[in-house]
Amino acid sequence: MVKFLKPNKAVVFFQGHCAGRKAVIVKCFNEGTGDYPYGHYLIAGIKKYPSIFICRNSMDTIVVR
Repeated sequence: MVKFLKPNKAVVFFQGHCAGRKAVIVKCFNEGTGDYPYGHYLIAGIKKYPSIFICRNSMDTIVVR
């Protein structure tokens, strides 16, 4: 099978906690390691634009953002 996710490629997450964020692949672990028996990637540079300000947000929510 062709490995299309290679180091130095930019990626965008579509699911999960990091959805909508951009990153760069640093290292590939296609065969897995002792801690993770499945293929995974080391990424860096997660970036996301700040959330927009909505008037109905409470002050606590605004401070957290």
